[in-house]
Parts: sequence; structure tokens; C-alpha cells
Amino acid sequence: RSGQNLSLYRLIPVLENTGATLALATLQGSDLRGAQLQGSWLHGVDLQGAGLQHAQLQGADLQHAQLQGAILYDVCLQGAALAGAQLHGVTASDRFDYFSFETTISARIGEESDLSGATFEGGLSEDGVDSLAEGLSDYDAKTLRRDMVQHIDKPASHELPENSDAVTGSYTKKEAEQWIAEYNKAVTQNPKVNNN
Repeated sequence: RSGQNLSLYRLIPVLENTGATLALATLQGSDLRGAQLQGSWLHGVDLQGAGLQHAQLQGADLQHAQLQGAILYDVCLQGAALAGAQLHGVTASDRFDYFSFETTISARIGEESDLSGATFEGGLSEDGVDSLAEGLSDYDAKTLRRDMVQHIDKPASHELPENSDAVTGSYTKKEAEQWIAEYNKAVTQNPKVNNN
């Protein structure tokens, strides 16, 4: 929620901070289930291994975000900017829920991206878009409504939009070990981090 320390690696579920600016934030392994982050600036944010079940990310700027190994189950990404977003090894399965960051990242080594739990286009109603715009500034609400018009009353699509420029595929054991080492170093240096 507003005012919350967003440098934490574990966040309470249902973060309601629409329109937030979290660019370059370090949120590896965060619990962001049900997060309301539509229209947020998440450029370059580190979300490796994060739990994003039921998150609302419509119209968010996720360019160059690190999402390797993240759980994308029932995630709404209509209109999100995804250029350079690293979606290596993301999964639609929530069987890794509540596991440690190291376990989650290690379990996805060599696994291809599974985008079946993410909606990139369609799947919205007019009332749903109005609900998404609640809590945003007038400008941001107007922008979000404008960008979501093309997704109203259209079938939901779990395929990356053409020319999204997002990166998919798998990641290696060496990459996973590097991320785990970086995560453990950050946790050691930040006594406020709740790693439970």
C-alpha cells in the first residue's frame, strides 16, 4: 500500500498502489499476488521468481523488467509495454507458491516460458476497465481507459502481442546461481527484508 517499503523482497498480498513508480526496484521473490499495479512504471524492475498470481498490470511499463522464473498465473497484462522484458522460464503454475526464492529459481532452470497464465490482449469488459481506473489520477485514468478500449469485448489472448519485443525461452544454471547469489547478498545487507 502507499507508503510501504517497496525495497522488501516479500510484500503483503494485494498491494494496492495503482500508478506507482517502482522503476529499477529490487523485488526478487516478492509475493505480489493480487497486486493492483495497472498503469505503473515498472521499467527495469527486478521481479525474478516473484509470485504475480491474479496481479493487475494493465498498461504498466515493464520494459527491461527482469521476470525470469516468475509465476504468471491469472495475470492481466493488456496494453503493458514489454520491450526487453525478460520472461525466461516464467510459469503459469503456482506449485512453487510459498517456496524460497532459491527453490523457485532453481526449479525453473532450463524450462521454457509458459505464458498460458497471462492475458496480453482482450478479456475485458467496459465495467472492468472503469474498475481498473479507480484510484488513478484523472490523467492516468483517462490514458488507461484509452489504451484498454481495444481489449473490451474481445477474446482473451495468452500470446505475446506482435512486436512486443519481450524475450522468452529458458535460463541456465549459471544465470540462476548468479541471481541467487545476488539475492542472498542483498538479504544479508538489508536486515529489514522479510525472507519468510
